[in-house]
Amino acid sequence: MRKELIILSGFLGSGKTTLLRSLLLRHSDRKIAVLLNDFGDIPVDGETLRRSGVEGGVVVEIGGGSVFCSCLREPFIKTLANLAARDEDLIIVEASGMSDPSAVDKMLRLSGLDGLFEHTSTICL
Repeated sequence: MRKELIILSGFLGSGKTTLLRSLLLRHSDRKIAVLLNDFGDIPVDGETLRRSGVEGGVVVEIGGGSVFCSCLREPFIKTLANLAARDEDLIIVEASGMSDPSAVDKMLRLSGLDGLFEHTSTICL
């Protein structure tokens, strides 16, 4: 069975992390992994989630650009491949406010990860 993949996107300050915290709290019965993508070199959302006491499985942070851009495409694919081997059934990607997530399905298909992940939705704030 494929793992569910949700992309959470929107501009800086649009409420992505707030929505993510809410999703994690509402779905605390599920095994969830979160991939946080900050455009800056130093990711800050992971610390925000930890300070708020949200425990939703594993939190992975990738900073320094957008995971949907060629600059971080390889680390994103490698991270997804690593998450595929874990037991979480839902992966939520909080994308950088500068990202364009429209290529995620193509990235999954070209990397062969479309057999492991089902991109069920992209939520844009």
